[in-house]
Amino acid sequence: DCPGTYPLFHAHREGQPCTDSTFFPVADLAPRRDGDGLITEVALAIPPGSIEFWSARLTKSGVAVGEPETRFGARMLPLADPHGLRLALVESESALARPFTVWQDSPVPPQHQIRGLESARLLERDLAEPAAFLAAGGAPTTEAGPTMPVTARSREARRCPLLA
Repeated sequence: DCPGTYPLFHAHREGQPCTDSTFFPVADLAPRRDGDGLITEVALAIPPGSIEFWSARLTKSGVAVGEPETRFGARMLPLADPHGLRLALVESESALARPFTVWQDSPVPPQHQIRGLESARLLERDLAEPAAFLAAGGAPTTEAGPTMPVTARSREARRCPLLA
């Protein structure tokens, strides 16, 4: 706990599920080091057909973006924030069905606005324990090579996918 650190909270206007994230900026923090049990990437959902818009916008702003790639059948754009947190913008057909309020004053056109959290990538040495934990919460699990796509569902059946 660091009482002098104030959280930066981000969410959609109405705070629908899977639209909020909190960051705790800490001055002079050591660079990140990946290790077992850590989230190594946070993916945000964007509407299909938005990768080119975001790639151009981020590149124009000086953000280093990677080449678009496909993971688990979805197009995504990898990038990193100024502090090294890996992010991905994922074209998500299912995100279009989520509750969403357009930010009218945004410089981003409504058809390209971020719809919320899509997934998180976890680094795990052994998938058995995290898979059991997620399955106990009702998440179906399937093996797909070295990573396992997992979908977590709330009681309201709102999708908030997680890549384990």
